[in-house]
Amino acid sequence: MSIICTKNMVIRAWNKPWSPIVRISLTRVDICDAYAVREIHKTNTKFFKTEFYRQLVSVNDDTMFSTADPHLHRSRRRLLASPISDSALSHLLPQISNRIEYAIQRISEEIISRGAADVFRWWLFMATDIIGELTFGDSFKMLEAGKPTQYSKDLEMIASLQPIRTTFPSLVRLGAYLPLPIFRTTAAAGKRIGLYAQQSIQRYKKHLEESPENPKPTLFTKIFDTGKSGLSESEIRSEAQGYIVAGSDTTAVTLTYLIYSVCKNHQVREKLVEELSTLNEPVTDKDLRNLSYLDNIITETLRLYTAVPFGLPRAVPPEGAHFNGYLFPGGVTVSTQSYSLHRDPVIFPEPER
Repeated sequence: MSIICTKNMVIRAWNKPWSPIVRISLTRVDICDAYAVREIHKTNTKFFKTEFYRQLVSVNDDTMFSTADPHLHRSRRRLLASPISDSALSHLLPQISNRIEYAIQRISEEIISRGAADVFRWWLFMATDIIGELTFGDSFKMLEAGKPTQYSKDLEMIASLQPIRTTFPSLVRLGAYLPLPIFRTTAAAGKRIGLYAQQSIQRYKKHLEESPENPKPTLFTKIFDTGKSGLSESEIRSEAQGYIVAGSDTTAVTLTYLIYSVCKNHQVREKLVEELSTLNEPVTDKDLRNLSYLDNIITETLRLYTAVPFGLPRAVPPEGAHFNGYLFPGGVTVSTQSYSLHRDPVIFPEPER
């Protein structure tokens, strides 16, 4: 992770005094410009994903996250978007709320027993449990264990290698042939996660067979009918693994920084508590959406402490593209680093505040 953090700050330092365009290798350019962000990352973009995204994941199948094929991405997006719509997620709120309340209970218990709590640890357990429940229909029971399980250790091992996978992909490929312990350990972790995912899918399929009229809802319930979705069991497993890897530590990081930011500023904390005190029990998701100050705090946390601060690379289309007066030939890689964009003083007059 230190590789990524250093890279973010170096690119930010180059952006600051000179230009929003920074060439960081022979074939890659970082752009700190809001217009470029919209063009590169819009829904129907012609700037397709690069090999970078495949290097991030440890599954063999192309997923909606990793694929560079726009047609595959479009079909998966249509298939997977419906289960995460507001109306569909409302059926999953009881499962989510149960895990959230239990996480807060465990945090309270730790504060009582030792006078402080490691909130990142509990948020990570909570997020991983929730995503396990929503994808595989079964929590990983990490909140109950109160300590890292083999599954969480394997996730952490895979995540820790991601900066190396994306920065030095050749080294990772060589790792398959070199007797380096870190690569052997990571490969074993990836196999265990794949096996656990497979076992979880089999358990859920059995549940569907036993309760076809009233199945436990998940993000993949409707997709398990391969005749309708067109996805194989292996592809469903890969998509589910992608959700877990992408949504566990990112959620935990964001929640931890939110708690940190609110607690270190008593004026912010008091104003937030005052707004929250206007709510009546039981509090619903809909109630919280109407709280403007809470929304501002969440947005500012995401701006200052982005869980994915580095540039997400895209390939310039064959016809090329123009940004800030420069021509970018087709095939060149461009990225827009959120760490720099979120600190643009033109948009945010006091970017670090």
